[in-house]
Amino acid sequence: MTNQIELYNKVALETKKTIPLRVNLFAQEIANKCKKPPIGIIFYGSQISKLDPDGLMDFYLILESLKDFQQNKLLFLGNIFLPPNIYFMKHGNSRAKVACMTLAQLQKRTQVKSLDTTIWARFSQPVYLAWVRDERSEHLLNSQICNSIYTASLWSAALGKTCGKVDDYLRDLYTNTFKTEIRVESKDRISSLIERNIKRYQEYLPIAWKDCSLPFEQKNDVFYPRIDSQRNLFLRRWRIIRLWGKIQNALRLLKAGMSFNGGADYIRWKVRRHTGISIKLSAYERKYPIIELIITVLKIVFSLIFKRSF
Repeated sequence: MTNQIELYNKVALETKKTIPLRVNLFAQEIANKCKKPPIGIIFYGSQISKLDPDGLMDFYLILESLKDFQQNKLLFLGNIFLPPNIYFMKHGNSRAKVACMTLAQLQKRTQVKSLDTTIWARFSQPVYLAWVRDERSEHLLNSQICNSIYTASLWSAALGKTCGKVDDYLRDLYTNTFKTEIRVESKDRISSLIERNIKRYQEYLPIAWKDCSLPFEQKNDVFYPRIDSQRNLFLRRWRIIRLWGKIQNALRLLKAGMSFNGGADYIRWKVRRHTGISIKLSAYERKYPIIELIITVLKIVFSLIFKRSF
């Protein structure tokens, strides 16, 4: 990569944006629950654009070690092999979904060779640092956000058409990443996600391509990235990512069901929200939490295979 200072400086300013006080207070409460101060807490998701008092905030808790946060042995192992773990937390009248992982796990998943799209796809969108341990930690997190943007920019060129506007490349990118996550978002939802911050993307994408040494031409607002020689390599890799993405996200849903109170209900809500598939259980199946969780996951798998509700 070439000099990354320009993009880094823009990201560093963006992540320092003033956010509502109750978001900062919630992040401080999360940090207080750790045995050692975490590296930082990243605020992301739909609540960024407009904070809903009744909505669910989304945080990423970035640790130096998984031992720094209290988890039972089974979930601790799950967080080693299939991060992040997801926890539901409350602070006052606010509620949040907190994803927990280490900096090393984050660094691995922001690289272009990563099989996990969930991290870099999220952090290529606007995110804010709600809490950081110190200046060095802030730099480390901003660097990983930059890496996420670089990875997203390369995949946008590989998955997109030979020419197009910035929003065309991002639409193709996020449509593909959502599909790997068992998420079926409407075209309007994806367009809204992009248009909300279109000036940012128009500014960041060409800088990222330049920093990644990806040659491109620009005629007015139309771009021509020269990735043809590498496109087949990228697309072969994407087929593996797409397959593994569905498997790992099904496993993550199962793991989330174990870390949430009412976990099976959360899984069914999550699947219905992102795929439109409704999972129904009998009174007996709901009677025992472990059985409920296992049957829920099995029905989700069959529903995704046969494209209908069970």
